[in-house]
Amino acid sequence: MAPSKKVRYLKIDRGRFFYQRRVPQKLHDLLDQKIWLRPCGDVPYSKAIQLVVTWAEEHDEFIAQMASLEARQVYARRQRLDVQEAFENAMGSEAADTPMYDLPPPFEELSTSSSADAAPDWRWAKFSLRELDAERDGDRPTQHMRTQLLARLHREAASNGPSMPMEFPPFQAFKELLHRYSDTPNISSVSLGHKLPDPMGTKEYVEEMQKIHAAAFGAASPAPPTDPDERDEYDLIKLKLERRISELTPDPHTLTAVSEAYFTFNSIRPFTQAKYRRDIGRLAALVGDIPVKGVTTAHLKQLRDHLAPTMKAASLHAVFTPIKGLFKYAAQEEILDVNPASALVLPRDKRSIEERKRKKFDPEEACRIDEAISAVWGNPVYGLSDKRREALSQVVRALMFTGMRPIEILRLQPHDVEDHLIRVTDSKTESSTRIVPLHPELKSFPKWVREGGLSTFASVTSDPVGPVRHNFSRLIRTKLSPPILNDRKTLYSLRTTFVNAMRRAGADIQMRRAILGHKEAGAIRHYDDGPEFREKLEIIAKTDPRKPY
Repeated sequence: MAPSKKVRYLKIDRGRFFYQRRVPQKLHDLLDQKIWLRPCGDVPYSKAIQLVVTWAEEHDEFIAQMASLEARQVYARRQRLDVQEAFENAMGSEAADTPMYDLPPPFEELSTSSSADAAPDWRWAKFSLRELDAERDGDRPTQHMRTQLLARLHREAASNGPSMPMEFPPFQAFKELLHRYSDTPNISSVSLGHKLPDPMGTKEYVEEMQKIHAAAFGAASPAPPTDPDERDEYDLIKLKLERRISELTPDPHTLTAVSEAYFTFNSIRPFTQAKYRRDIGRLAALVGDIPVKGVTTAHLKQLRDHLAPTMKAASLHAVFTPIKGLFKYAAQEEILDVNPASALVLPRDKRSIEERKRKKFDPEEACRIDEAISAVWGNPVYGLSDKRREALSQVVRALMFTGMRPIEILRLQPHDVEDHLIRVTDSKTESSTRIVPLHPELKSFPKWVREGGLSTFASVTSDPVGPVRHNFSRLIRTKLSPPILNDRKTLYSLRTTFVNAMRRAGADIQMRRAILGHKEAGAIRHYDDGPEFREKLEIIAKTDPRKPY
């Protein structure tokens, strides 16, 4: 029958009927194709119209569904290349007489070009990794093997003569398929072997993953998708490959390995290393312990945005200090071609130094703190052992009368303390190494340290200063009357308080720097050892944060 009216989406080519329709522009990226094309098969014109109208209605419904973001997200996560579904759908139509290898895929997979000709992208990597995992495990068939079996079964169903025997591995899924098609003519030509394939070895598995990564995410690969949902899946597949490769391949350039090399190269002190490991560990918790070359600026921004809502700008900068140092070291050692931290911008702390710095305790407050140390920690306190109360008293009084940093006190060894001086050798920086004369108020301190008094803090591994900071805060905020509630007056304020007391006692800037462990500016540091011990001893003896002068 000759066509009397043009039917939409029906294409006639040399007497054969096809369904042909343009994919809407907004779905090009989602489907990775521009044309839907499906042959109607050897059917009359009236049946071709019926098929085209049915397929058009299916596509109309699909296009309407894809207007929803949620539907597109679900679609992006569907199993692509589901040959079994394609086969079952086709068997219910007039295309059932078409051999499996000629069957058109489901409408969402239709394309005018072969998928083998397309450049590998993240979707291909996702499918290829799933296939590779099946080969690695050896307990289930790959989609390729499943397609071969389905094609052979369909061919046998349409064949009238004997076929060449073909054997497949005895997967459970294959046994179920053969049982399902047990009535198919010539089914005896398809058989299952007695042994499953050997699982893929680790070396070959890693090599294949590296090939997938290089093809889908290498320099010559397609650009990452711009759709946010697809970009999430892109990053997930890329990171999954990198993690697996890293886990199965001993790589000297993982985050952990490079950070340890960075610590050694820069002679970073053990306690500082512990803090740096915690900070770098935040990044590793986000991306995994992957090779440093796998970390991108986007990963660092993600960590920044995760921490920023709960941290002040200064604290955020402190977290990223070792992270930036690690990548700078990796770039200098040519482990990285590009430093991902170089493009990272952190929020600025817009407060002035006066607004940021800790406030000192005035002499009246220093007197009350000194009295509270004896009155509160000199008596039993619920939750504090006698040794811990003594340790808190000794450490806080040492901070009050030396101006040392809290961590410097806690790192002291018995041989660092003598009856008239304290040697600071394990401090924040190399320039902080110094000798601090012992204040007359600290006569019992050397004996207490030599007897192992600081060992009470040995069990604290994360932040040694934490218990001292916590109990000092409770002392001044809840035990004093009236309490000291200014949140800029803290344990570290004792150092600021001692600096001001030295100034009131007549110490010049060079003397204060020498006692506090601050750098002397300029090249003079190479030639001048600073004030003599006798001069420092005199100033320390005259310095009393409790006196207004």
